[in-house]
Order: sequence, then C-alpha cells, then structure tokens
Amino acid sequence: MNLYTNDNPITTLKGLGFKNKETALDTINKVESYFNNLLSKQKIPGFTPKNVLPKKKLDTNGDAIKYYQTQKLYRILGMMNRAKGMIHRVNKEKQKNFEQAIKVFKKWIDTNNKKK
Repeated sequence: MNLYTNDNPITTLKGLGFKNKETALDTINKVESYFNNLLSKQKIPGFTPKNVLPKKKLDTNGDAIKYYQTQKLYRILGMMNRAKGMIHRVNKEKQKNFEQAIKVFKKWIDTNNKKK
C-alpha cells in the first residue's frame, strides 16, 4: 500500500490536505461530514456503499456507527502519516506548518479513538 498513489479512485475523497493547520482542520471537517452523511443514508440492515471499502454488511445501527467511525479514523490517520512522510522533504518554514497539521490530526485521533 502506498501513501501517495491513488490505486482505487472510486474511494478517494477530494480536497483533503495537510500543508498547515487550517488545511488539516478543513480536512477533518470534510471527512467528518462525508462519513456522517453516509451514516445518515445507511439502510439497516444493508451493505455499505460501493465508494467505501471494505464492503461490509451492517446489521445494526451500532455496527454502522463503528464502521463509519473506523473509516474516519483511517482517513485522518492516512493524512497524518502523509504529513509525517513529507516533513523531512521540505524547508524549515513548511516543516513548522506540517508539524502544526500533525498536531491537529493527532489531537483528533486521540479524542476519537477513545470512543471505540
């Protein structure tokens, strides 16, 4: 699995980023709203939509909440890891911006990973 390639474009969320704190906050808002919207449209019992992998049958509302929370976590974790991978490839000024973005992602992960 690669952090910087788009091996499966149907599952890609557009407009996410990690270049600074504001972009990180915007990314979190986009991920949250996207998966909250999918959760609200989810039919129980039913299968997850085609644009979210892995495809899974959700039998209860609790299953759906856990599934979509995990999807959010994976997306934010991926953005944080991309920022960590890029931090040593940029100049000092951009490194500070990436560090701020990483802190924002880390705070979200620490807060939301405890809900599991």
